[in-house]
Amino acid sequence: MGLSCTLLTKFSNIFGTTDHNNLSLTRERSAQGAERRCAGEGLLRKKQLLHQYARYLRHEQTPVEAKLWRRLRGRQFGEFKFRRQFPVKGYIADLCCPEKKLIVELDGGQHIEQAPYDNERTAKLEESGYRVIRFWNTEVAENIDGILEAIYAELNKPSP
Repeated sequence: MGLSCTLLTKFSNIFGTTDHNNLSLTRERSAQGAERRCAGEGLLRKKQLLHQYARYLRHEQTPVEAKLWRRLRGRQFGEFKFRRQFPVKGYIADLCCPEKKLIVELDGGQHIEQAPYDNERTAKLEESGYRVIRFWNTEVAENIDGILEAIYAELNKPSP
């Protein structure tokens, strides 16, 4: 069983899936959905669940997330501090530079179907002062240097 099985059970109850072998469905659900389904649990419990789920996602990162994270971690990218699977305003950002309020999202094929949700999520994060940039997984896999250049350019733009 172990911790990951316990977390999967907890989050499958929140996200409404019982397919523990299909992690992609569970991974791609936003923590915002968890907040809607846990309305009676109280704010502290919601925050705890959000942080637990973020921790779980850090341990279950995709190969594309790992590839980009290796290049951004530990202030080795222009001395900017990045966090991965970082809770922000009720959502979990794939990568975030809190000091510059920049969120980097990596999208797989399932994001074509959930574009309206992603647009709503992006709008809410931008209302909170964050800038959100999105890249397809294939872009990161095939052109990591170009992705890093785009991120660096965003980091050096003046804040809104």
